[in-house]
Amino acid sequence: MEIFVINLARSADRRDFIREQLVALGIQHEFFEASDARCAEFAKHNRYDESLALKRTGQTMAPGECGCFASHHRLWQQCAASNRPLVVMEDDVVVSPSLTESLQEAAKHIQSRRFIRLCGLWDCRHDTVMPLTGERRLV
Repeated sequence: MEIFVINLARSADRRDFIREQLVALGIQHEFFEASDARCAEFAKHNRYDESLALKRTGQTMAPGECGCFASHHRLWQQCAASNRPLVVMEDDVVVSPSLTESLQEAAKHIQSRRFIRLCGLWDCRHDTVMPLTGERRLV
């Protein structure tokens, strides 16, 4: 699976942070230029509806959140158009040393699951679909 890291062109320090981690694990990746909410061009294409956000979630999104979502959305569109699985990461991720193994496990199951979200910040309520190796599981 191709791996894309979302990164703002002006955020070289964050690009270096994630590159260092991925290179250390031997993980090939590409940088994907993030949608920049500070850019005037972004406002022309931004489909964010503040009143709808308030209605659905009870809160509004910050400009950075809008840009981040727009970046993910562009990659989802690319994934759908190519009909190939992609791994999408943000540039502030602290990479687990077991990421390579997690990616291999995800690759085995992506066709049957269609969407897999890898995360590890906190344990949340979920239903286990199937156990994987080690302490990993599809939820």
